[in-house]
Amino acid sequence: EIDILPEVWLPNDRAQVIAHVDTSHAVTLLPRAVPARQGLCTTRDAAERYDIHAMADLSTKRVATLLDTDSDGKGEIWIGAEGWNSTRVEQVRAKSFGYDATMTLIEADEPVAMAGVDVAVALGEPIVFFCYEPHHMFALHDLVMLDEPGHDPTKWVIRAPDDDPDWLKNSTAATAWPVSFIHMAHRTGLADEAPEVTALLARMDLGSDTIEAMTYALIVERADPDDFAAGWIAAHPDRVKSWLGK
Repeated sequence: EIDILPEVWLPNDRAQVIAHVDTSHAVTLLPRAVPARQGLCTTRDAAERYDIHAMADLSTKRVATLLDTDSDGKGEIWIGAEGWNSTRVEQVRAKSFGYDATMTLIEADEPVAMAGVDVAVALGEPIVFFCYEPHHMFALHDLVMLDEPGHDPTKWVIRAPDDDPDWLKNSTAATAWPVSFIHMAHRTGLADEAPEVTALLARMDLGSDTIEAMTYALIVERADPDDFAAGWIAAHPDRVKSWLGK
């Protein structure tokens, strides 16, 4: 069983929060949150060299041809991993913006997709893919999010497959994502079993820059997790003491 979940994305995981936090109370969601962004990205080089700047560009034959790597007449866009709530939302957004007709929506594990971004950058080829921040890819590459209309809750209706068999048809999201946040959560019973641990989690303050630097060190630089943690703690003694309530 999992005692601590370090990433609960809202609004992505709203249904799970309602079920496990608000209804069953099996999980405690910590109120401290890290601001996040979600959308579709390209590299700055591709945006400028190939004139790919907005979501609306994805519906054009020109951009579909640029992103067509298998010569089937449609471009390819990675929209997330299978099972992610955000992947389902990106399916809705593709339908709502209309680029589901010009693009093949790829669902694949994130490491595979990020390797594809690395290759595209190395070769100077255009690429568009689902992205979120904080993420180490923003430190590794010069990425930009595509322009799109600001979030409009009246145009953001996301149905869940469990509630509506025709969820894709009956959903719409022709705007940007709403403001997003990352929370930590833990099994509610952990507060009685290990109160010092849950108190530490409640005090822990990790900003976007810190998370991005940590993931960059672990994923890109392949730092040993234990060595990195020990070094980071040694370099930030006052911050860690405040988390421990000292």
